[in-house]
Amino acid sequence: MGCALASSLVKMAFYNVVGLAYDMTPSTAHDDFWLYDYPINPINIPSAMIFNKPNEKTPEEMMDHIVKNLSLKSRTRVKCVVKFGKYFFKEIPEGTPEYQQWRKENMVILWDVKTDQELLDFFCKIKKLDLKGGSGACQVYYVPDLNKTEAAIISIGHHVCHDGVTQMQAFHEISDEEGRGPFPFMKRPVPSPL
Repeated sequence: MGCALASSLVKMAFYNVVGLAYDMTPSTAHDDFWLYDYPINPINIPSAMIFNKPNEKTPEEMMDHIVKNLSLKSRTRVKCVVKFGKYFFKEIPEGTPEYQQWRKENMVILWDVKTDQELLDFFCKIKKLDLKGGSGACQVYYVPDLNKTEAAIISIGHHVCHDGVTQMQAFHEISDEEGRGPFPFMKRPVPSPL
């Protein structure tokens, strides 16, 4: 038992040193659980938020606002890298060609979605994110003209980076509402003591 614990601690220390050396974050055991999904059916979490159209911003300005306000804590701009048989998360640095490619592929304005039914149809066709296949951890779509008065944001994230709570926090971060800070009631649930 002692040897197994000691070897686990040495491994964990080694992966943290590798992460520091390569500017990456090693995955946790919980992350690894979600990363061992099947490529045919990756575990993705989709969500959407519908709101009144922002009259003061063009769709392009709104997408810039969304990208600028998304928190790095939510692993929005990461890719999955394998080193020494371990998964690591590496941030995609702003201003690089890789970042420009990531933004082009993962932050998209949907000009042709104009009704609730078209929004639902789009949900059914969203490309699955397979982190191990090199896709980004999150995709965000902005629908500027859902109808005459409303717009929408669609988000899909791999479960290792996003769940319902983090997506709602991300939606709140990009909101212009007064006092937009983290919701105190949106802390991660903790099992109750037996």
